[in-house]
Amino acid sequence: MGDLFEESHLSFHHKPLLVAGGAMDYHGVRKRGTDYDFVVSLEDFFTLYSDHHQGYRKSDLGDEVITIGVYEFYASFAGLPYEQLNKNAVKQGNYLIISLPYLLFMAFTLSEHEPDNQKRRRDVALLLRKLLVNYS
Repeated sequence: MGDLFEESHLSFHHKPLLVAGGAMDYHGVRKRGTDYDFVVSLEDFFTLYSDHHQGYRKSDLGDEVITIGVYEFYASFAGLPYEQLNKNAVKQGNYLIISLPYLLFMAFTLSEHEPDNQKRRRDVALLLRKLLVNYS
């Protein structure tokens, strides 16, 4: 995927953590959608908010999010902060990619929040299959 954010002139104190579809694409689980989802440090989230407050909203899980073009920046995910989710992350250019175990946690949390969403359930199944292949 290479570096991101160059066309948007965004800068960060800590490398943003790619999650959701972009991370699944990187790990070979499934293709990503049209946007990029990142969890960022609180320091970076406040900086983004000061410059892009019009893109602010709360997610369905209650996390704070700022949308800037094709990027969505989360202050946390399911209440878990950047500092916890970035453990064992993969370094990629100017950002990090969430590890497979944490990606499974995120997918499972979303599927529990939306139990009738077939896409969420499929993501959990695909991630479990990927993890079983990687660790067997």
